[in-house]
Amino acid sequence: MPVTTLQVAEYEVRPTVTGYGEVEPDILLDVRAEVAGKVVYVHPQLKQGVLLPAGTLVVQIDDSDYVLALKKPRPLWPRTGRIWRSRRSPVRMRNWI
Repeated sequence: MPVTTLQVAEYEVRPTVTGYGEVEPDILLDVRAEVAGKVVYVHPQLKQGVLLPAGTLVVQIDDSDYVLALKKPRPLWPRTGRIWRSRRSPVRMRNWI
């Protein structure tokens, strides 16, 4: 039984897909900061459509104002000027703070 052979050349093929309709992402990232501050770092690959590994630092906010606010002493009760009454005598606590 005779066998026929051919010599073939290698070449690159780029497959393409054509679709119609709307394309929506499977996961949409909606980020909101819990504190106010200036953005001091944005990951260089943070762009639409890029996947980043879990645990990657994406955005960093300067938290110096937040840290200072935490260190600021706070009153034990709100400064309202209300009259607080005890069972013994009325006490005005407006200027105690």
